[in-house]
Amino acid sequence: MGDVTRLAVTKVKETEHRHEVGVLLSVLERSLEEGDLEVKELVQQSFVENLQGEPAAARAMSSMMGPRLMTVALETLGKL
Repeated sequence: MGDVTRLAVTKVKETEHRHEVGVLLSVLERSLEEGDLEVKELVQQSFVENLQGEPAAARAMSSMMGPRLMTVALETLGKL
């Protein structure tokens, strides 16, 4: 999942790839909604925690995050 986060961080900086990042964030949102505890922990611990140290990318992604992913991001990262 770390590779997925790094790819999203790279792609969110490129205007032509923002849609792809939005699709990824939608999948993660759905995983938080429908997934079991292990899936939810994977999203939080592997995707969101890997956004630490990438504040600009996290802010750029925040406008594309659903409510569950935004909550996890705020709880994990603090202010976006």
